Amino acid sequence: MYEKSAGCIVYMQEKKKRHYLLLYKKASDHYKESWGFPKGWVEKGEEDRETAIRETREESGLTDVQILPGFVEKIHIFYKKEGQMVSKDIIYFIAKTEQKDVKVSFEHSGYEWLPYKEAAERLTFKSDRETMHKADEYLKKELKNNLSKFL
Repeated sequence: MYEKSAGCIVYMQEKKKRHYLLLYKKASDHYKESWGFPKGWVEKGEEDRETAIRETREESGLTDVQILPGFVEKIHIFYKKEGQMVSKDIIYFIAKTEQKDVKVSFEHSGYEWLPYKEAAERLTFKSDRETMHKADEYLKKELKNNLSKFL
């Protein structure tokens, strides 16, 4: 069985402080309790980018989200679902927003805007921590490159 999801590593920049959006999901019959990024299944005929924006909007209520060019990270995982092994690709983009107010969907029961270190500690899955680290390094590099253009 194969699944594909797409989502966004959403951040908000306030002066020199960058905060990442994490969504909280309570444990259920099918999932462990977790902290992660907005993401969801790619629907038929939908591009990964479209899915990432749609799922971010649906799960967080954020409507002002801009995906940054140049960063796409693919995670491949395996997990068991109803006794069957599932091969899953998760595609992440970096998205910037200036919207602070989050309205989580029925799928989640909470959220936090956290600085990098706290967000990395809070994330449930190692693959999400690794992806956020790559995204943060990318943002630092882009900021440095863009600043050098103005010096």
